[in-house]
Amino acid sequence: MKKMLFLVLLFWATCANALTVGEPVPDFKIQDQFGQEHVIAPETKLLLFAADKKTNGLVKEYLRAQPKGFLEHNRVCYVADISGMPGFIAKVFAIPKMKKYAFPVLLVTEEQARVFDKKDNAVTVYFLREGKIVSTQYIASAEELAAVFE
Repeated sequence: MKKMLFLVLLFWATCANALTVGEPVPDFKIQDQFGQEHVIAPETKLLLFAADKKTNGLVKEYLRAQPKGFLEHNRVCYVADISGMPGFIAKVFAIPKMKKYAFPVLLVTEEQARVFDKKDNAVTVYFLREGKIVSTQYIASAEELAAVFE
C-alpha cells in the first residue's frame, strides 16, 4: 500500500509541473550549444521539446534538411533535454557536435526540463500564441514533424 501511494504521489508530482494549454511559456533563461542565453520570446509560434536521444535525433535530422534560418523564419524554438547525459560526455562529445549544427539548440537543465511534458519516443510540440500555449501535440515520425510546418 505504501509503495502504491508513493507511486501515485511521484506521478502526480511529475505531472504537476508540466505545461498545459492556457499557461504562459517558461520565462527562464536557457543556454544554447554555444553558451548564449535565450528566453522564449512572445513572438514564438512553436516550441519543439525533445526529451531523449531518439527524439533529439528526429528533430536534428529534420532541421538539417531545412534551409539556414528555418527556425528563426518560422518563429520556432528547439529545446533539447540532455540533462540525463553524463556531464563529461555532454561537454566532450555532444555539445561540440551540436556546435556544428546550422541551428540553435536550447539545452535545458534537469530542473528546467521538468516543466515540459514528455511522452516516450515522441517530440512534444507546443503551439504558442502571444507567449501562451494554445495546444500540444506529440509526434514520433519525420512525416508528422514535417506536417507541423505545412
